[in-house]
Amino acid sequence: METPKFKSSLPDFVIAVALAAAFALLATFGIYTLYPMPASPFEPSTEAECIAVGGQWVPDPTDDYYSYCDWIGSDYEDYYAALDTAYFGMSVLGTLIGLLAVCLGLFCIKKKAVASGLLFGGLIVLFWTALATWFVGPVPVIGLAVAFIAVIVAAYNKK
Repeated sequence: METPKFKSSLPDFVIAVALAAAFALLATFGIYTLYPMPASPFEPSTEAECIAVGGQWVPDPTDDYYSYCDWIGSDYEDYYAALDTAYFGMSVLGTLIGLLAVCLGLFCIKKKAVASGLLFGGLIVLFWTALATWFVGPVPVIGLAVAFIAVIVAAYNKK
């Protein structure tokens, strides 16, 4: 009995993995470029600076490196508001980019290696967005759920 000969799919697999990694890196670094993190406010680092801004210096008895200033200024409210805005924008943009890549990979592109790369790159972006911005709302988690449902529906319809 002769063993069946299969066409090697290693090059397609390598193309898909490389495309997924490149797409995920490009998308995530692009999102960080569009939504840069706000600069953190002034943090007193010496006892004199701490007392000057009205804080209380808390020394560490074992190591001066771990001493800190117990002080929360009004700058922090503005900082956290700007941080929430940046994270929300990142979550919406990451969800849209991830869902677009998943849809392109599932429904629009016919070459299997490219379609698989875009599909898995989009899932990586959605997963990264859900992990990086989970505390700003359900947008990335809903996007991830929609993507998984689309993958399951597409796989079921191809049978």
